[in-house]
Amino acid sequence: MDALEKLGSATTKIKADRVAVTGCSRNGKGAFVAAAFDTRIRLAIPQEAGSGGMGCWRIIGEMKKNGTKVKDAAQIVNGDQWFATEFSIYVNDLGKLPHDHHMLAALVAPRPLLVIENLGFDYLGPVSTYGCASAGKQVYTAMGETEAMGFSQVAHGSSHCQLPSSQNADVNAFFDKYLLDKTGVSTNISRQTRRITFIWRDGWTGQFLA
Repeated sequence: MDALEKLGSATTKIKADRVAVTGCSRNGKGAFVAAAFDTRIRLAIPQEAGSGGMGCWRIIGEMKKNGTKVKDAAQIVNGDQWFATEFSIYVNDLGKLPHDHHMLAALVAPRPLLVIENLGFDYLGPVSTYGCASAGKQVYTAMGETEAMGFSQVAHGSSHCQLPSSQNADVNAFFDKYLLDKTGVSTNISRQTRRITFIWRDGWTGQFLA
């Protein structure tokens, strides 16, 4: 973003005030974090980032207890080093975790955020991404920008990171409204091809049907 602003659109052919960032899986995590911490990014579209993306660790912990084969906090610290070393202090006692990933959505707010997820792979934590996005959406609603956060979760197990055509309209809507400033475009998007219900209790744990 520094380079785009310094070089200018005449050189880069990119308008620095109309930048969208996206990526899938680990790159979805990166896109999400980039948008959270750089307010110059106008639109964020993390795709299938799952655990460590839109998925909240507390809900993932609940999924694990219920037998779902999902990558939890204790596992992720032994793999790719995406998190600060201090994160390992909390992975076995998530009740003491001071932050969770709904707060990433809150950091992006009120700038537009479209979360693309895949119901076809349990390890992506689809219940967690839904529950966590629902919590993040409350921040957008409180700020009067309910339509600026969308959530699109489609079941397709053929390939991780392959965007199905059924989600193209969701992406196009966010591009049209927030990058191209088109009027009359609805981004009131909450799409699931397999209904998930998460019933909150005592803050974070809950009952869910998937």
